[in-house]
Amino acid sequence: MSVTVTEQIITAPITVDGVTIASTIVVPSAVEVTAPITFGYKGDKGDTGDTGDTGDSWQQTFETVSKNLINYPSTLNYTGADLTSIDYTTGGGTITKTFGYTAGVLTSITLSGDTPAGIATTKTLGYTGDDLTSINYS
Repeated sequence: MSVTVTEQIITAPITVDGVTIASTIVVPSAVEVTAPITFGYKGDKGDTGDTGDTGDSWQQTFETVSKNLINYPSTLNYTGADLTSIDYTTGGGTITKTFGYTAGVLTSITLSGDTPAGIATTKTLGYTGDDLTSINYS
């Protein structure tokens, strides 16, 4: 994320684990400030399809990346009436979310492109009849 700053002093409260602290950045003149932003969850949140849940560290998963893509400009791609993919233009490049169908039923969602390292990139949906019975990540 980058922001062009024209003010000389920027202040913002930051809340972590219920504790709010004040942060101040002093900028000498109008500059572009780029800050890395990581979307994820903190701590052990159970089975999210990714391994390595580690108590106090932030973890990115298929779901956190997938859900946060809505914040970026996107292009929807269709084959007939089926949504086949969405291309998201992020600050780091492009991430494509591809939808796979079997007999007209959504069976997989795949993330590709500039995805964070180490996350599962495919979500596979399993069905018994018309009922969704399993979700697997790989």
